[in-house]
Amino acid sequence: MKLSVAIIAKNEEAMIRNCLESVKDADEIMFLDTGSEDNTIAIANEYTRLVFQEEWEDDFSKMRNLACSACSGDWILSIDADEQLEDGGIWEIRKLLKNSFERAYRLQLEYSDKTSMGIKLLCNKAGIYWIGKAHNNLNIEVKEVLPVKIYCSNSPAHRNDPDRTLRILEQDLCETPSNKRNLYYLAREYATSHNFEDALDLFKQYFEEGDDRFLRADACLYIAKLYRVVDMRLARAWADKATHVLPEFREAWDFCAFLAQDKFKRLAYLKFYDRANNKNVRIIRKAKWIA
Repeated sequence: MKLSVAIIAKNEEAMIRNCLESVKDADEIMFLDTGSEDNTIAIANEYTRLVFQEEWEDDFSKMRNLACSACSGDWILSIDADEQLEDGGIWEIRKLLKNSFERAYRLQLEYSDKTSMGIKLLCNKAGIYWIGKAHNNLNIEVKEVLPVKIYCSNSPAHRNDPDRTLRILEQDLCETPSNKRNLYYLAREYATSHNFEDALDLFKQYFEEGDDRFLRADACLYIAKLYRVVDMRLARAWADKATHVLPEFREAWDFCAFLAQDKFKRLAYLKFYDRANNKNVRIIRKAKWIA
């Protein structure tokens, strides 16, 4: 089984060496640079001869598909420049894929404040490709998670274009309204930038129109968190909706307990929290609402 690694990067000299070191045991590294003006390309050349350049077009899927299409491996690990595979990760992936019947897998992405189950491994077959200009997804459903970790950092290169994700999502939503996932992710960007009114509208729209159970439940939870400062009744109602959409969502039960009006309701919610197992939950935040 031949394992390729696909990386796209721009001006990542501060992060890229750690990333490349973590995947250097792969059979090949396909490195696609999108316009670096620093030492990114020089560092990449130390690890692979497969370094190419392509003009950036505000479309992550297009760049990922270009990089993946040039890979010759049976499987492709798609990793970002500010990510680092755990020690021995390449060998662990080889072992886990040995008897695989899936076409793609999620890995455990470890951030300082959360663990996210992100799509990172795909079988190199025709018909599998990335979609969505930002917060990319595959054109096939991916549920299985391999117990392999990728540690994620905040690249200083992001400061060069801090509104990039917001801009791309707004454009993609206009051009591809059928991609409902953009509603959820654009709502998150609005919430982060304190545009709460638009964030609420888009979260509610995704709850009504989206088909991903986890994203619908998390949209409810976001709405509950936003309403907490202005209307506790609505906050409780939306937190409760999150538990109905995805009963295994521990954070939703935790937040319901946090908002509970009396200790008896709080204890009841905490019982459900203890029973919930986070199955099908793709973002597990490390902070708890109830200490």
